[in-house]
Amino acid sequence: MISVILKLSVGLLTVLALALSVGAVMNISIYYPFQIVEGEPIPEHRWQSVRVAVLLTFAFYGFMYLFNASREVYPIHFLKVLLFMLSISGLIFFRMHNVSASEYLILVSWFTWALIFHIGTRKKFKRYFLKK
Repeated sequence: MISVILKLSVGLLTVLALALSVGAVMNISIYYPFQIVEGEPIPEHRWQSVRVAVLLTFAFYGFMYLFNASREVYPIHFLKVLLFMLSISGLIFFRMHNVSASEYLILVSWFTWALIFHIGTRKKFKRYFLKK
């Protein structure tokens, strides 16, 4: 059951990422979750959240390499770490910019996706990622 939820979650986020990328090329900003705005810039607090989340993810994997270079991780681990970092940095920047309460629902969704990936990649479910 958890492997089905994990696959559906990854598939949904993959389609969303492609839609957001195509929209950006067409000068259409699509804010998560599904606010479509043409020609308007993405709010500063969202840009900063993503920027810092990417930097923190890089730092996490840098430290992981320096202290445990022989450990392999799966691509889903990267997604999990990025979403956790996005939740943390988002909380900081959303508070700094005094955004509306409805904006915090985005943080809840990021954290929920990260939690789904975390549960789905526990050692109990590792066989799911092995080649058959």
